[in-house]
Amino acid sequence: MEAQRFPEDYDGFWREHRPITYASAGQSASGRAGTTLDPASYIPSSKLPAIAGAVNAACDAQDGVTDGILNDPRQCHFDPETMLCKEGDSEKCLTAAQVATLKKLYEGPNDAKGRKIFSGLFAGSGKRAGGWETWITGPAPGKSLLFAFSGGYFSNFVYGKADWNYKDAGVNPSDESG
Repeated sequence: MEAQRFPEDYDGFWREHRPITYASAGQSASGRAGTTLDPASYIPSSKLPAIAGAVNAACDAQDGVTDGILNDPRQCHFDPETMLCKEGDSEKCLTAAQVATLKKLYEGPNDAKGRKIFSGLFAGSGKRAGGWETWITGPAPGKSLLFAFSGGYFSNFVYGKADWNYKDAGVNPSDESG
């Protein structure tokens, strides 16, 4: 609305080609598939440092310098299987369900026709303050900001139902009506 009423305030415009429904569906699908549909798949925030360390060990030197920085996270092809717990669950490893979760989060969701609707998360993106702990994992399953934003969008904007529950709904972003 601002751009329409006051176009002289801007040097140019960039418009995403997908409707907001796709981004919200992507967030919801990532969260649903990755962190809450199966309680065993939830990755607690306490495991994020181990994941960040494993990603860093696997990909940091790709740019020729071992400095704790991934210059291009898109080039990091970290395999979560390398973190599979071998002697029981701990904060230093991932269970099989958590490995599957991490893979889904890195891959990103597709719609019913197999088209990518939302990019996956980059390996190594979880160690920043205010990152995965706030947005993806949250303090408990379903309690991250990802759920607050995508849940609010679907319950209020798309469905107009305050009691809408992402676990009971089939989020199909190829269907604009929700």
